[in-house]
Amino acid sequence: MSGEDARARIWLPDVTVSNRAPANKIATISSGIQISDDGGVTKIERVMVTAKNQFEVHAFPFDWQTLIVQLGSRTLMADELVFVPLNDTVTTGVDSDLLKLSDFSFMSFDVSVMEQRDATLRKSRAELHIVANRRSVPYIQSLLVPELLVLAISFTVFWFPLKAAFAMPRVGTALIAFLALITLGLRTSTMLPIRGGLAWIELFETCIQTLMFFTVVLNIFVLVVQHSFKEDELATLVNHELKVIFPVMAIICFLICFAKTDGKMLDVMAIIVNQFLLFANLIYVGWCSYRMHKHMQATKEQAALAAAAAAAQQNASQASEAQPAA
Repeated sequence: MSGEDARARIWLPDVTVSNRAPANKIATISSGIQISDDGGVTKIERVMVTAKNQFEVHAFPFDWQTLIVQLGSRTLMADELVFVPLNDTVTTGVDSDLLKLSDFSFMSFDVSVMEQRDATLRKSRAELHIVANRRSVPYIQSLLVPELLVLAISFTVFWFPLKAAFAMPRVGTALIAFLALITLGLRTSTMLPIRGGLAWIELFETCIQTLMFFTVVLNIFVLVVQHSFKEDELATLVNHELKVIFPVMAIICFLICFAKTDGKMLDVMAIIVNQFLLFANLIYVGWCSYRMHKHMQATKEQAALAAAAAAAQQNASQASEAQPAA
């Protein structure tokens, strides 16, 4: 019999989808009730509804989501109606192609029953849990790969010649690459919902931003050593060292980021990465400054010795010229 005929003759629990959004919008496609000889009543109802779920995106784009469809009675409390899961393949199940055209792939499902308490209200709830894994490859291609390419472009500044004509291209390339990365980061932020704490993709972008920031700083440092202090030999040596140092630091940072992609301990990983980059670059800049100081001091000593030798030679020549005159 139809649902309307059954409602006029027998008692029905008035079950609906509790976590629907909006709360009053549910479309019933078909409904039918079967009554067996032993008094068992089976109601099959096909509905179309938008279920509201809270997504955990701290591991984005490597996150897993549990999609929940929650059932409950509109009016009956827990002392009047209690759900019992039907663990059979006839009445309970999920089509394996359910998420075929979405960003997720279907992994598994299970059913459970819980009792929900809101102040003095106690209700029995039945829940269908659908575990889905996000397809990460499209996000890697559209988010991670472009950011890595921008980072690689910023590293190319250390392969430019140190001549004065290439000073502006070196600085401009590093700054433009940094601005391009910020633009890509804005696109990423629009894809994530409001949440508390970091997401994995934000940790990855923070690593790249920090690396590119120090690329700009050390590139300017090399140019200052070359053109302001006129230490050509030291500037060339530091420039060659940075060709190796920055890729090594990037590899270490990415190994830390990809060591845990489940969205846990992100704050700790962010502190480790930022402190590593900060101290590594400060130590290197301090070492380069010490080498520049020693190099400038040695240059001054050599210039003083050369001036003294030239003065002695000039005095000797003047003395030798004065002797025949005497």
